[in-house]
Amino acid sequence: MKEIKKYEKKYLSSFLLGMYPVFSNIFAGTQAAVNQVNKLVNSLYKPIQAAGFLITIYAVGMFILDMRSENSDAIGKRIMQICVGLFLYGLKGLMS
Repeated sequence: MKEIKKYEKKYLSSFLLGMYPVFSNIFAGTQAAVNQVNKLVNSLYKPIQAAGFLITIYAVGMFILDMRSENSDAIGKRIMQICVGLFLYGLKGLMS
């Protein structure tokens, strides 16, 4: 066990020192990396936001029609769809 601990410190320190140039390159371009990630998130979020908007509009319309027919099962489904649509529409605000 003592031999393992001796080699553990030796190899762990060499591994961390060997990784140092990689970390220095990452931290050197941090602002550029953050900007690229923000662009990626915005480009991925636009279709999700559009889908959430469309789901919400569809569910509200169907909710109104289901209220007229007094179908409680369908009303519950529409309320759930409205919640999912609103969640998708506001997902970026929750992630920030």
